[in-house]
Amino acid sequence: MSFPEEIRTRLTSLGAGTSTDVLIGPASAIPPTGAYTHLTETPGLTPERTQNAVTTPAYQRPSMQITIGAASWSLARARAKAAYDALVGVRNTTLSGTWYREVNLDQEPFDFPLDVAGRPRVIFNISAVKRPS
Repeated sequence: MSFPEEIRTRLTSLGAGTSTDVLIGPASAIPPTGAYTHLTETPGLTPERTQNAVTTPAYQRPSMQITIGAASWSLARARAKAAYDALVGVRNTTLSGTWYREVNLDQEPFDFPLDVAGRPRVIFNISAVKRPS
């Protein structure tokens, strides 16, 4: 699985969205109604190497922006909190078969301009340190 797929599985397994409304990638079609969570990869940091991993990185350090849109600001905020809470405790954990040393919440959720359908959005960014997947 890819980093976005592993995060989507974590979110949906903890009730912070469903497999149909947690979307991955910039080409995802944003639904015209209802709430959604959109996962967009962002440039991560340089991978970490160790003395034992000379041909591949020991750890990858990907990052992602999580955008939540909903019919009202309070719904978007509640869904963002659910996503935030689902990720805050990821430390020394396996997600979908991949070892995660940590998932870092890079800032608190914050308001973002309305989407094209006029829905309020709340976003936050995450970064991770994980074994290659």
